[in-house]
Amino acid sequence: MTYEYTTAATLAREIRAGEVSPVDVLDDLFAQIDAHDDAVNAFTYRREADAYEAAREAERAVEEGRDLGPLHGVPVAIKDLDTPVEGAPMTCGSAPLADNVAEEDCLPVQRLKSAGAIVVGMTPLAIGSDAGGSIRGSIRIPASACGIAGLMPSFGLVPFDARPDALEAHSPFTALGPMARSVEDVALMLDVLVGWDASDPFSVPAPEADYVGATRRGADSLSVGYSPDLGIFPMEDVVRDIVEEAVTDLDAAGASVTPSEPAFGHDYETMLAAWEEGFKLLLSSLPEKVEQATGIDLWGEHRDELMDQFVAYIEAGLDQSAAEFKRADMVRTDVYDAVNDVLADNDVFVTATLATPPFDADIAGPTAVDGHPVDPYFGWPLTWVFNLTGHPVLSVPAGVTDDGLPVGLQIVGQRFDDETVLAAGAAIERIRPWDDHYPPAGIA
Repeated sequence: MTYEYTTAATLAREIRAGEVSPVDVLDDLFAQIDAHDDAVNAFTYRREADAYEAAREAERAVEEGRDLGPLHGVPVAIKDLDTPVEGAPMTCGSAPLADNVAEEDCLPVQRLKSAGAIVVGMTPLAIGSDAGGSIRGSIRIPASACGIAGLMPSFGLVPFDARPDALEAHSPFTALGPMARSVEDVALMLDVLVGWDASDPFSVPAPEADYVGATRRGADSLSVGYSPDLGIFPMEDVVRDIVEEAVTDLDAAGASVTPSEPAFGHDYETMLAAWEEGFKLLLSSLPEKVEQATGIDLWGEHRDELMDQFVAYIEAGLDQSAAEFKRADMVRTDVYDAVNDVLADNDVFVTATLATPPFDADIAGPTAVDGHPVDPYFGWPLTWVFNLTGHPVLSVPAGVTDDGLPVGLQIVGQRFDDETVLAAGAAIERIRPWDDHYPPAGIA
């Protein structure tokens, strides 16, 4: 039997019931990796021996009737970002860190393992691309391009024990979150990850929320604000049409949908500059943090190995003034208020995830959208706007193009109301199911 299209939630239920062996699941998973990874490069490191040891122990736990976690026996992969897994390489996609091996699990990995998940390997980070921890959309962008669900949780909801700088995640707001086949899978993983931890000064106590239960709500209780392009992005017609169809279907299912364009008070360029001020500041201390954590001298001995864009951001951050940074915070405040104003009248706010269908994975991004020249890094994802504000945002597939390429829809909610965001995403999933649509390999 194969499990490649089985949801994590289904696997968890069947493994706990003794209907499926976690060892058999790994057999199929690694067979799929063997068959396809040369083409898609989905894994940089496979924890095969450790994973099988954990799977056999998980099987014994079921047979012996032990208490089982909500992710018992379910395989997960971790991005090779600043999210260490004990014994696995932690390179962050950087050649100077090729031999850096993590000595312990980060907090999110600890929580996943405690819930019974089995870490099967590390997935690659391409610096300058989309990492998998959201700072400009690195959860939602690949989720949209791959036709799956991806959640950037409310800032502070999922704690992260970043060291040596525990305060780095506020500019722009950065969050770790799940990508998965279904909204229920995302909710199941979120349930495990949330909750205050002393290691993260921004973390908050877990709300009294039932994230998995929220995915069973109907659409008829939802009020939805809608702007396809946020009023500041050009957009390909095919994306606009598919997003419009999804919103129309949501309205027909009983939701109350109202056109709602946020009054940001700033144009695209000013908002992007505010994002970049924070990002430059974040990167300015990166070489020092890497050297303190690993002993590797990125900025001296290995500077020539860093990509030009990376070096440019670090240099700009080193030249940045405190006044420039604080002016950017005032722009961010206006954007934050504008999103809150829309959400004051609506349970959620929806917009496109990307302004264009997925593109060839070998390029950074398109240089034009709908005939308008755009920045190849920032002109096509509508995601980074919400990294200015810290709201929870879920990307779900809205539909597919005639070429079979997925188009994503972002669902934005009030801070710490991730529950309603998941409810809206699950409603769209029921109305416009995507489990029989899979994009071709080789796209972004």
